[in-house]
Amino acid sequence: MVSRCGQLHQSGGAPAAIRSRTDGDAPARERDGHHVHAPAGVQTTEDTGTLLDRPDWQVTGLGRVEEYGLQFFLAGEPAFWYAPDEELTPADVVCHTLVRNSESRRVSYAMLLIEKLDIDQETLTDTATWYDLESTIAAMYQALQEGVEDSDELPVVLPSESEFMPLEEQYGVA
Repeated sequence: MVSRCGQLHQSGGAPAAIRSRTDGDAPARERDGHHVHAPAGVQTTEDTGTLLDRPDWQVTGLGRVEEYGLQFFLAGEPAFWYAPDEELTPADVVCHTLVRNSESRRVSYAMLLIEKLDIDQETLTDTATWYDLESTIAAMYQALQEGVEDSDELPVVLPSESEFMPLEEQYGVA
């Protein structure tokens, strides 16, 4: 399993900050030898500007998909990843896209990213385990490989084929 020692800071409510076990500055619940902190506050445009100016903070989630050739317009501030000693991988970006909200639009872009970059299922599942997203990732791969059959029984709302196929065509992923 991947051991993640970074911080994920997202807008839209209390940001999710993931820090190493040695970070003891706030109460936290423990997960896989790490503490998961949830500081109060909402990320502002000023916060975003400050984080963009810092070399150890990287845009992640939907704010990063443009780097991979997928155009997405964010309604709010982007999520940031802080892990100066770790590379931000496409698997991380997929998980960061889904970790706070797995609505259909986010799932669609995560699935596009999986297809476009040909992200290995085992690699992504390994990363997803840390974020408690294994069942979501499994459902997404099943849909990509076999199509969506009955999404009522799945742990995530998957896009319908009529929603997803035009996106694949638009980005040349089909």
